[in-house]
Amino acid sequence: YRPLGRTAVFAAILFLAAVSFSLTFASTISSTHKYYMLYSRFWELAIGSLLPFLSPERAKCSVACAELLSGLGLLGICTAIFAFDESMPSPSQYTLVPTLGTALFIVYSGEARLVRTALACKPVRAVGLISYSAYLWHQPLFAFCRLRSLEPPGPHTFAALIALTLLLSFFSWRFVENPLRNRTLISSGTVLVVVALLCLLSIQLLSFLSYFSSSLFSNNSPFRPLAAASSTKANLFFSGNISSQTTTTTTAAFEETSCRSVDFG
Repeated sequence: YRPLGRTAVFAAILFLAAVSFSLTFASTISSTHKYYMLYSRFWELAIGSLLPFLSPERAKCSVACAELLSGLGLLGICTAIFAFDESMPSPSQYTLVPTLGTALFIVYSGEARLVRTALACKPVRAVGLISYSAYLWHQPLFAFCRLRSLEPPGPHTFAALIALTLLLSFFSWRFVENPLRNRTLISSGTVLVVVALLCLLSIQLLSFLSYFSSSLFSNNSPFRPLAAASSTKANLFFSGNISSQTTTTTTAAFEETSCRSVDFG
């Protein structure tokens, strides 16, 4: 930010964060749209972006003060984990609780002895190392599990998914993240080539899926009723409106698909 100056960059991020936060109160934007769009959630990222502008002299305080502020931050994070549920709108003013709590925790946990001791233990550090991989792995695993059944997953299924997420996260951290960070093993040029190949592969995969989905939903496809029922089922899962009627509709689609498959053959 040298060409613009520290103050100008700080003011720009603060202004964009304020505009983004104001969009959480816009009644003309759906809650789903707010959740997935960057412009309505930019303020959450901006809180973390503003922390480096906080000088060490201003953030420095006594050990007792650091313990209190980091404890409040940890309380905010735990409140969001254990007290918030699906009825809580996000993003909204309630999202300030975990985001500001995380900011307080980041700034003051280094000076807090109790928090520093707790974070230094090996199990917590191990979870921290694989946390980003776990964040990437859990979404597809949980989403596909929900799509496989009309009933919500039970506690045992969730426990198995969490264990699988942690296992996959360890392997991706060990064999993907670590090698990519080690410039003595993999050069920047190699990383660039790999990323370019992955981009090309993604384009090819998206093209194939686009062609496959258009063929699946075509009028001549014998699997069209099943595809439509599966799409309806997925939408109802994410909206939380699944019912026994959906089960009947999906079953009928399977039966119709079987009959068409026989006729098609």
